[in-house]
Amino acid sequence: MNDFLNQTYGQNSVRDMLIAIAIVLAGGLISVLLRRNLRRIFVPAFTRMGFPNDIPFVRTISNPISAGLTVGFIFGASRVLVLPPDMRSLINSSLYIIAILLSLVLCMRLIDAFFTYWLEPLTKKTRSQLDDQLVVFGRKFAKIAVIMLLVLATLDQLGMEVSTLVAGLGLGGLAIALAAKETVGNILGSLQIMADNPFTIGDMIRVGDHLGYVQDIGLRSTKILTRSGVRVIIPNRIIAESPIENVSVGSNIAVDMEIGLIYGTTAEQIDQARDVVREILKEHPGVCRGELVQFLKFGESSLVLQVTYFVDDLPHYWEVQHQINMEVKRKFEALGLNFAFPTRTVHMASD
Repeated sequence: MNDFLNQTYGQNSVRDMLIAIAIVLAGGLISVLLRRNLRRIFVPAFTRMGFPNDIPFVRTISNPISAGLTVGFIFGASRVLVLPPDMRSLINSSLYIIAILLSLVLCMRLIDAFFTYWLEPLTKKTRSQLDDQLVVFGRKFAKIAVIMLLVLATLDQLGMEVSTLVAGLGLGGLAIALAAKETVGNILGSLQIMADNPFTIGDMIRVGDHLGYVQDIGLRSTKILTRSGVRVIIPNRIIAESPIENVSVGSNIAVDMEIGLIYGTTAEQIDQARDVVREILKEHPGVCRGELVQFLKFGESSLVLQVTYFVDDLPHYWEVQHQINMEVKRKFEALGLNFAFPTRTVHMASD
């Protein structure tokens, strides 16, 4: 028996070849057993991490894991045998590439599982749709990053100069970053909006000169529907850099109005105009208490009354403002109070 086991074929004895075959068979058997019991091993661990009890992806990741284990046993079996350098290099490179591909499949499925079973349930608990879109963006970004790393590792194994390639990618990435400066700024702006959460979909906000309801929050822009029914698309970069007034946070919205009276208006008439405006505001059902009416200043061509009041009916904010303005116009006309308009008096000096 020993003589048979010691017989040599090429540079390997029968004993070495049988050991190599036994290692491969043992690896296949262990891989099959592992694939069948992987759910029993992984489900409790993932359940403690917050994943659901029944995890379908465990069955999908069992195949690349068991296949990777088989590749490892094949590599170990090849180390037992004495092989020509070229053949050993070919086997090692082939097994390495297969391992990279299996790692890629495993990473893709783990990324999908992480976003599907952990992040997506968290985003569904929020009102904003921005984090939902960031989950999609994050999943794609994570997959691209893993693919790039594994591709670089594969190229390095094949003998290519990875450092030169990375330097070239760095220059190309710099050029792309400069060309896509605004796009990157908008994405960063969306991240700031998600972090600060100054508003959500359905809120009434004021950004610059635009006042309306938030319809959508995207990675690049935020869409607002104004009172005229026009959809305004504002880049997130601008929103992140601008003051934001979220009207929906409070129970009402303030209206600031200036009324200009002609300079011929007497002090008694100014008091009368002030009382009239206060009465109009108190009688309107859509106006909250706490209005402010005061003689503000002597303007260039008018005596200015400043009026501030609060509307608690946000959907009818513009209608309430219209009704107040019309009532002020009617009452002032009935009392003979004249509105001012820009005028300038020029005095000519004589010689």
